[in-house]
Amino acid sequence: AASDVYKRQVILIAIAIIYGATILKVGYFLTTSLFLFSSYYFLGERRWVLMFLLSFPFVAAFMYLLHGVLDIYLRDPFLQSIGVMG
Repeated sequence: AASDVYKRQVILIAIAIIYGATILKVGYFLTTSLFLFSSYYFLGERRWVLMFLLSFPFVAAFMYLLHGVLDIYLRDPFLQSIGVMG
């Protein structure tokens, strides 16, 4: 049981390192959404709809607050490539 806890910690650290290494190239929206989604999975959540709702739409709402309300610009190559952001 204790080895499972350490294994999960190592996996979460690896996910965080991958997140940090890819956020500038891929962009905030996709990397943060996938980081949250994969973290939920490795922490034991298996309700896929809940995992999706707490990652992708949540990050989209947060980005709206940053861009639309607070006027803070985050460069996002992924959203630019699909034409969402200019």
